[in-house]
Amino acid sequence: MNIDLITEPEHFVISGGRRLWTLSGARTLLFGWSVGGLAAKSGLSVNAVRNAENGACATNYGTAILLAKALGLSVDEIHWPLGLTDRGRRLLTGKPCTPNELEQQYVCPMC
Repeated sequence: MNIDLITEPEHFVISGGRRLWTLSGARTLLFGWSVGGLAAKSGLSVNAVRNAENGACATNYGTAILLAKALGLSVDEIHWPLGLTDRGRRLLTGKPCTPNELEQQYVCPMC
């Protein structure tokens, strides 16, 4: 689905002159998923998905990659309300996440 055809403002934001999907917009319009559906598809908890959608805190790169992959989008096609961070724990190992470990999977558009 082409985001330029979407007219409901709750499904996208305009940032830097580009239209970006909101997580809730992508999951509902592209797949009709609930928060639980996206959590199951991405392998994350429901709370992790809610936090990323609501901007409760900055989203960890690893979390962003899993969510984007589940939605069939790239990380830079999604609006992250409080941005992305390398802080926090990696999802599977519990070790600190660094951008260098993820650079093969994600290239920050700000760098």
